[in-house]
Amino acid sequence: MLPNRTSAIILGGALTAIGAVPARAQDQPADLYRDTVTVGAGVAVLPDYEGSNDYRITPVPAAIGAIKGYGFVLAGNQLSVDVIKDRPGPVWDFQAGPIAQLNFNRSSPGSIDDLRVRALGKRAIAVELGGYVGIGKTGVLTSPYDKLSVTLGYRHDVGGVHDSGIWNPSITYFTPLSRKAAIGLFASADIVERGYA
Repeated sequence: MLPNRTSAIILGGALTAIGAVPARAQDQPADLYRDTVTVGAGVAVLPDYEGSNDYRITPVPAAIGAIKGYGFVLAGNQLSVDVIKDRPGPVWDFQAGPIAQLNFNRSSPGSIDDLRVRALGKRAIAVELGGYVGIGKTGVLTSPYDKLSVTLGYRHDVGGVHDSGIWNPSITYFTPLSRKAAIGLFASADIVERGYA
């Protein structure tokens, strides 16, 4: 592993709900086991390729929700599911579950500014599967319904593109603004194994 190599950083994103299916309102008690889905778009600051000094701002799809108390998050190219059922109220939330991610590193050479790296050619999109553990706290700053989470994930390429693993520490803050809007901020780093680097 290369502990000091940060291969991708998502500096921040804003999740604005578009046509949210009933989100919890700040002025009403939460029905924790009510199914909710909030869909929106975010903004990510990403390197042109892993290790690049050139960054670009790109829109990303986003969704967050819960079905029967089991939460899920779609943030850009990554989907995670929390298989530990949430409890109601401002409590500590232990998290664990599977992760699936599509890795687009160097899959689109036209978006790479560095001519030497562009000359290396196109790579296939890697399918990475793994899991994560984490802890979160509900009712932190703005309301009884906002949430701050810290997680550590690991995923491995299952399609033979880079045939290596990636550790992913991250921090997430999410707060509802109303019954149909919310904002989420995400920060994460990828720490890659030698085969990937």
